[in-house]
Amino acid sequence: MTKAKNKSRGSLILSGREIEGLDRDRFKHVVRLAGTGPSPDECPYGAVGDRLWVQERFSLLRRWRTETDGVEIEYVRFAVNTTQGDNFAFMLDGKRTTMDQLGLTQEQIDDMLAWKVNFNRSNNLERWASRLTVNLASVHLCKLHDLWAPQLRQLGFGENDDSGEAVLRDFIGYWDLGTRQGYRWVSNPNVWIIALDPIWSNIDNL
Repeated sequence: MTKAKNKSRGSLILSGREIEGLDRDRFKHVVRLAGTGPSPDECPYGAVGDRLWVQERFSLLRRWRTETDGVEIEYVRFAVNTTQGDNFAFMLDGKRTTMDQLGLTQEQIDDMLAWKVNFNRSNNLERWASRLTVNLASVHLCKLHDLWAPQLRQLGFGENDDSGEAVLRDFIGYWDLGTRQGYRWVSNPNVWIIALDPIWSNIDNL
């Protein structure tokens, strides 16, 4: 593939599991279903060296202060609509664990979690609000069944001491749960294996 140097191409949606893997440096590869369009051998996410801004699930956080009976109380509430300047609380692997980075007390965090607040869909996150940028380090097209334990561990599946069969079961369960009929494991579709170089900054600040 032709290498482009830090070419800003578009956005990439990452799941909470993938965000957590990058954040904890557990893995830097993701797998995506290959297309069947006019150029099935051309990766729709970009070429090596391309730079993408990441979309992930989010909830908006608003904070304000009021005084009740002479006591100043800080209220924390989630909002749905995006307004530039709001604070963002991101979800890691289905857990709302990063709100402490906003300077909230544990009591405030526990109260918010108890409210069972819904998170917005990843594709609703706007470019200005993205906290993560990725450079495409490598792009590889293969058949799904070509992935075995070493490659799957690079994708964050299984533990180091798991058998190859256990790692494969872990991946198949994950893939089939999130993939539509006709592209599941048994169908052995074409997939892209994409290596990401994460940069924890908004793309427009780079």
